[in-house]
Amino acid sequence: MKKLLLLIVFGLLPLCLLTTLGCSSNLPHSLLDSAYVTHKIPADYLKLLHMKGDKGDTSKTGKFSFLYSTQSKFRNTISCFMYDQKYFLQIYKMDSLARQPLQKSVEEAFTDFNHTISTPYSLDNTSPVEYLFKLTKPVKPLKIYLKINGTDNKILAKNDTVAYYYSRLRGFALTYNQADFFDIIGRVKEGNISEHVWHELLFLRRNNGLYFLTMCPKEAKTDYIPGLLYKVIK
Repeated sequence: MKKLLLLIVFGLLPLCLLTTLGCSSNLPHSLLDSAYVTHKIPADYLKLLHMKGDKGDTSKTGKFSFLYSTQSKFRNTISCFMYDQKYFLQIYKMDSLARQPLQKSVEEAFTDFNHTISTPYSLDNTSPVEYLFKLTKPVKPLKIYLKINGTDNKILAKNDTVAYYYSRLRGFALTYNQADFFDIIGRVKEGNISEHVWHELLFLRRNNGLYFLTMCPKEAKTDYIPGLLYKVIK
């Protein structure tokens, strides 16, 4: 497994520059989050994946293995797993004030977008798609605005409890206020063999919780299995 890298990053400066020079923020310290790696898995995540424990055994497939979790002061735990030793799967429980159907509360746009920013993020670059989570206290959204930049984009399902997307991805971002910074960003790592990596993204309302899940292959050239992310948690 590649070494997990968690960094505080600003904008789109090269990683080598960021790790060498570091960055500072003008935000008050009380508003800044902090992230660290842990081996704890929230019980509801285990239930979502039908897992018996953190050894990777499941009652359904026996194909999950736990990699790590990221915890912080303000944000719910982000947990990462490997499925069938081929696919990365990430789970994050979102705080949400909305109880309306996801088909109304998630608004997607398949478009390029400018994510040059000046606020701190944590960076997880374990998989071919690297994920950035804003290191400030997240709001409880009434609405989610999702942008996906890629090819062959598809809405796989959208109803009261599911908003499910596929893309040959270059990047995605979501925010809860179109005038605010993106809360979560995903982008294909620089230097990848392909500029596009197949990627599934799922908002799932289950057991009074709203979950955000992503899946991408361990190797960019791995064949796509349509609907795989939803199949493994169904």
